[in-house]
Amino acid sequence: MGGQTTGPPTSSWGVLMARVVPDDPKEVKTKAISDVEISWVSNWTEALNRGLRDLAFALLETGTDFEHFRANLDENEASWTADQIADLEKYRVAFQTNLDILNPPPPPPPPPDPVLLISKGTVAAWNHANATAWDNVKVTNLANGSILLDEKFDNPAVVFANWKVVKAGTFYGTANWIVDDGRLKETVGGSAGTGMPWGRGTHAYYAPGAEWAHYQVEFDLESISNDDDPMGLLFRYNGQANCYRFGWGHQSNDAKVRGRQLVRMKDDQPIYLYKDQIGYGYSTGPKHVVIRINGNTIDISINGVLLIAGRDDAGITGINAWNSQLSDPPQSALLPI
Repeated sequence: MGGQTTGPPTSSWGVLMARVVPDDPKEVKTKAISDVEISWVSNWTEALNRGLRDLAFALLETGTDFEHFRANLDENEASWTADQIADLEKYRVAFQTNLDILNPPPPPPPPPDPVLLISKGTVAAWNHANATAWDNVKVTNLANGSILLDEKFDNPAVVFANWKVVKAGTFYGTANWIVDDGRLKETVGGSAGTGMPWGRGTHAYYAPGAEWAHYQVEFDLESISNDDDPMGLLFRYNGQANCYRFGWGHQSNDAKVRGRQLVRMKDDQPIYLYKDQIGYGYSTGPKHVVIRINGNTIDISINGVLLIAGRDDAGITGINAWNSQLSDPPQSALLPI
């Protein structure tokens, strides 16, 4: 019942086995079944016409099932030997392996995009009871590298046409924002006062940046009063109730406002994402701060040294900054990138 092929096989069985053992088709056992009436034999003929190389693709295209093929053989031929049946099983496994290689399962779907708790917003110079100066504010679009803002604070009229002041309170006096000596300054340190959420402070936000989403903002920051209360920058700002806040204070006797902090404000509820006890330092000159926010990842560097990098995901409960001690090591609630 077995035989050798001297050219392209003339049967479905021969085609099948020549496909699964392509290196030496003459050693493949064949079974002539050209006289068997099988409704889909024309598909095999078509595969032959295109060459053995395309056979498995033809099977996939036409939906032919090998089990169907074997059932037809079993039904129409009663003279299979045990060896031939074993061969049939061997080739069935090999053929299925070929199909798996040619038609692998689809890859798993990509993970869903992260939920951005605060998806966009501008930047704002922020001050909580500390006279402060900002300079060289530059914002870069992380999607294409374009410069969104390169602010030198040269012309007060132009500056205050774009930077909108929010005074936020008078507990330490009414805020006074000026442009002086090529810097944006707040000279009084007005803040929200008692009875309002901590961290509410006077600020000036860059109004044209409301739709910014994924960007880097860098700036020079300096205390100009030797006060010890925090100052910094708001980003992805949509009002003080919905933004991120980087703040830096120097109080020597109050751990909750000393050091560098990253806070997410969402619906006026603060989540502390980072806190340390490294004070600003009096009379040490301006500090160059770089903040990158791309999707849900945030990294902050100061004077070229990375401070923090991580992801802000939904469900982060934050750290309890209000129980901080001056001896505490840095604490972070951001997830690893």
